[in-house]
Amino acid sequence: AVLAEQTGFLDGSVGQATAEEGLFVLTTRWLGVGAYRRALSSFDVKMTAIPLLSTAVDEPSAFEVVHHRTPDTQSSARGGSAPEVRSVTP
Repeated sequence: AVLAEQTGFLDGSVGQATAEEGLFVLTTRWLGVGAYRRALSSFDVKMTAIPLLSTAVDEPSAFEVVHHRTPDTQSSARGGSAPEVRSVTP
């Protein structure tokens, strides 16, 4: 949500790994690299998103989108490839 509040944010998605239930990917789209860089320098982003982003690991690259957000809307769906997963809390 804090990224969605930044100028230049177009949309974002949280994807779940199809083979490993505990792995997710955060994908965001921006008006340009400048908007993305300015967003990352925002105090609110530094305090909330950067701690999460710093936990990133190099893992599987096949994910299905389970949460999608634009500045005005958001939607969630239960992942179909990992039936043991009960919920997603992005």
